[in-house]
Amino acid sequence: MLKEYQADFHVHTVLSPCGDIIMTPQKYH
Repeated sequence: MLKEYQADFHVHTVLSPCGDIIMTPQKYH
């Protein structure tokens, strides 16, 4: 799960460095 989180987080960081960084951790927590 940690690898998926880091991969998804990296993709979201590239796509939208403002919105998805905030949204992504909530999705996994």
